[in-house]
Amino acid sequence: MSRPRAARLGVRCPHCDARCVGQRDRRISRVLTEVDYLCTNPECNHRFVVAVEAVRTIGLSSTPRTDVHLPLSSHIRRGVIATQISTLPPARSSDEWPAGQAASDSTGDLFEATG
Repeated sequence: MSRPRAARLGVRCPHCDARCVGQRDRRISRVLTEVDYLCTNPECNHRFVVAVEAVRTIGLSSTPRTDVHLPLSSHIRRGVIATQISTLPPARSSDEWPAGQAASDSTGDLFEATG
């Protein structure tokens, strides 16, 4: 089985074009991570930092965060999304759930046996 294309993409050294290996990463924010890379060419041995940033949404999250603001890609059909959102039932407040049942308990496990 081959790896997904994204997993095969690698970072190349800007000096000698050799493959580089990630050494360490630091999360700067929800959308920005810095990664330290080391060139695998022993004659070059360049070390550098790459900034990895989420720049736009190409598929909507099923668990969106209110503090993450990414623009939608131009291929996303905003009218379709607006229609889908407008047909959703209103969210229930915590006092509308049956006693003892938290909102997060409502979905259960899809593969859990019922009985």
